[in-house]
Amino acid sequence: MGFKKFLAAGLCATAMLAMTGVACADDYNAYIAIQGQSYTFRNTVDEPSYGREGSLIGPEADASNVKAVPDYDYETTPALIGWNEDGSAALFPMDSVENAVINGNGTYTVSMKGITWNGDAGLHFILLSTDMPWADDGGTAYVQEISLKLDGTEVLHKSINDADYEADPDYAGLWGLEKSDQEYLTYNLINDYDKELEPINFVFPFKDVEISFVINGFDGVVDEGLTLEAAPTDDGGEDGAEPPAEVTDDGAASDAAASDTASKAATTTTSTASEDDDSSNTGMIIGIVVAVIAVIAIIAVVASKKKK
Repeated sequence: MGFKKFLAAGLCATAMLAMTGVACADDYNAYIAIQGQSYTFRNTVDEPSYGREGSLIGPEADASNVKAVPDYDYETTPALIGWNEDGSAALFPMDSVENAVINGNGTYTVSMKGITWNGDAGLHFILLSTDMPWADDGGTAYVQEISLKLDGTEVLHKSINDADYEADPDYAGLWGLEKSDQEYLTYNLINDYDKELEPINFVFPFKDVEISFVINGFDGVVDEGLTLEAAPTDDGGEDGAEPPAEVTDDGAASDAAASDTASKAATTTTSTASEDDDSSNTGMIIGIVVAVIAVIAIIAVVASKKKK
C-alpha cells in the first residue's frame, strides 16, 4: 500500500471511530414523491419513466414524445409534472423543493413550497422516497420516527421502537411505514391506492409539504435518544393535535388519503443531525486524527531509514 493510500485509509478509519454511524462509503438521498388526483406529480426516485434516471425526463429524452419533459431534472427542477388537455406533458412550478442527503444517524427534512396544482380535486399520495436499500437487500438503516406537515400543520406523526423494528425490519404493516413494491426504502404517508393504510384528515389543496424523519441504524449502529424535536404548528397548536378534516370543492368535509409526485430546484439537502453530538465529538476527532498522523509519520521515518 502506498503512503497516500495508507494515509487516506487511516483518516477514514479515524472518522469511522469518532463519528458513530457515518460511513466513508456512499451517502444516500431522500425525496418527496407526490401525486394529485389529476395526476400532477413527482414520482419515486426509482420510477423508470419520471424518476431520477427516468427515460422521459432530461436532455436525453425523446423531445418528439409528447409525454417527455426534456427540461426537467428530478433533483433540481422546482416543479411538478402534469398534463395538458391534449395529453402532452407540462411543468407546474413551485417556489422551491428541498431534498436531503443521508450520511449518518440523525434528523432530516425534505420539503416542497408553493406547489401549483393542475385543477386536482384531491390527493392520491405523499411518500418519502429514498435510494437506501431495504433491510432484506443488505440495508441496515431505518426510519425511526416521521412527521408530515401540510401548510405548516402536522397531520401525521409516527414512530417505532427497537422491538418493532427487530420484529419487522421492513415495516410491513407498521403504521403505514411499510415496504412497497419500490426497490428502495419508500414510506407511505398518504396513499389512497393502499386500501390497508388508515386514512388521515387534512385540507386540500395545500401549497407546502414538509416531511421530517429520524434515521437510525446507519452502518449497523443504533444511537439512543434520537427523536424529532416537538415544534408548534402554524395555528399555535402542539404537534399531535387533531388536524382539520379535508374540505372538498363542494364544501363537504371528508376523510382523505392521497398523494404522489413533485420535484425541485437548486436546493440540495437539509440535514439536522444532532449538533450536540457534533460539538462533543470534535475534540475527540481532532485528537484521534493527530494521533493517527503521528503514527503514520513515525512509520514513514522508519521505512525511509530502512531504505538507506
